[in-house]
Amino acid sequence: MSQERVTVFDTTLRDGEQSPGCSMNLPEKVRMAVKLQELGVDIIEAGFPIASEGDFVAVQAVAAECRNVTVAALCRTAEIDVARAAEALAGAAHPRIHTFVATSDIHLQHKLKRSRSEVIDMTRAAVRQARTYVDEVEFSAEDATRSDVDYLCDVLDVAVDAGASILNIPDTVGYTTPGEFSSLIAAVGSGSTLEDQQGRMAARTKLTLDAVQKQALALSSLDPSLIVVAGDPDVVMPQLAAIGLKDVLVVKREETEEQTAMRALDLLGNKRQAPLSASPWRVGDGGTTRAVHSCAGDRDCGAQIHAD
Repeated sequence: MSQERVTVFDTTLRDGEQSPGCSMNLPEKVRMAVKLQELGVDIIEAGFPIASEGDFVAVQAVAAECRNVTVAALCRTAEIDVARAAEALAGAAHPRIHTFVATSDIHLQHKLKRSRSEVIDMTRAAVRQARTYVDEVEFSAEDATRSDVDYLCDVLDVAVDAGASILNIPDTVGYTTPGEFSSLIAAVGSGSTLEDQQGRMAARTKLTLDAVQKQALALSSLDPSLIVVAGDPDVVMPQLAAIGLKDVLVVKREETEEQTAMRALDLLGNKRQAPLSASPWRVGDGGTTRAVHSCAGDRDCGAQIHAD
């Protein structure tokens, strides 16, 4: 049985440094990068080279110092940005160019002042250019959670066609809830023609931590001693077991509310402090979403479960 591996993408040196009081000089950034490498992170996003000379030099220094980790440089979907990122990463042992563009209509209209078709062209050109410099290109759809899903899939398809092997679907402005995010990842995974193409499907499974929201991290508490998750048991269970979670109820789309309730009771056994009756369970199937609620006494321990 194959098991997906969650990779850790650390952006302390780029996005994290923007937090008040967290700015670092060059020696501090290199020290932090070395510690992150020792910690075992998989990717260090070292900076935004086009933003300043300081960021450019920092990416160069981290790339030179950290040889056992992927070093990423951020850039917009602009030719000069991509070229600058590539220059900063020239000495990296494992370089990654991370390019991004907004995909929500509000960003297109008010920030980029571009049409949807123009953004698709920008995505294609930037990823193609990045692939001429490095083998590993990540594409991020900025403000993805406020984007039209069909259009988002179109942009992601173009990015993969152009050579991106890692896709990032961020909640840029903190707009969505975990449940909504889970549904978005599910919709993106099923709404694209990439599903029918094995090579591109491999790229979709590399949505790293964001995609895990759909499977192992889309967790909610039905009971203090029971974790509930929706997804493929063959994928979910090993991931949860790896972090020490054992009492897990995987909600299956095809089962009735009574069947789910009975399985929960069987799993909980004598651990439950309050009885669980069948009547508080309410299940509604809205496309890819099944909502399951339970109550123990006067306490509402309900959860929104998103099923595959």
